Amino acid sequence: MVFEFLDNQINIKVEDHITAENNSIGYGIQGEYTFRIIDPRLVQYSSLDKYDSSWSEDQIIDETYKRSKYVDNCNFWNEVVNYWENTREVRDIANIYTYLFHSDTIKYTKSDLENEPKLILNLGKNEIYARHGYIFKDENIENYFLGQIWYVPTTFPEDFDDSVFNEYEKYNLELLSKLDTY
Repeated sequence: MVFEFLDNQINIKVEDHITAENNSIGYGIQGEYTFRIIDPRLVQYSSLDKYDSSWSEDQIIDETYKRSKYVDNCNFWNEVVNYWENTREVRDIANIYTYLFHSDTIKYTKSDLENEPKLILNLGKNEIYARHGYIFKDENIENYFLGQIWYVPTTFPEDFDDSVFNEYEKYNLELLSKLDTY
């Protein structure tokens, strides 16, 4: 047996072993096994699935239903829905599986964002963190992102390493931080 201890999992490799010539079948155990170590604080999120564009409509509906309790506990959810419907003219469920901004692939300018509502700028800034599984201390922000089927919380603030940000995210985070007065 070979044990490999990693940060969040234990890998065990078992190779069948023959101890003597007359023991032709060995122990009969062979294979590789992985045991994930889950922080007990994350158990509450373990039933959440991360949206993938190959999902069926039923999968989207099921995940949306699972997350509806978070949406119900977000004080500004209706304000965000109003923004999606009346500013972006999105009147379907795209507001739960689409990012507010493509801040991981586009460098925005001040003029691109200066007319956005204060709340949306604040969420756009936090969305950069949320894409990387950041768990928010602010309950309303956490509930908002838990309502997004692309978001799965994995990293507590004290464990978060901003080296995961790409150059677009770093640039946009700086810009959004300057514009965010929410």
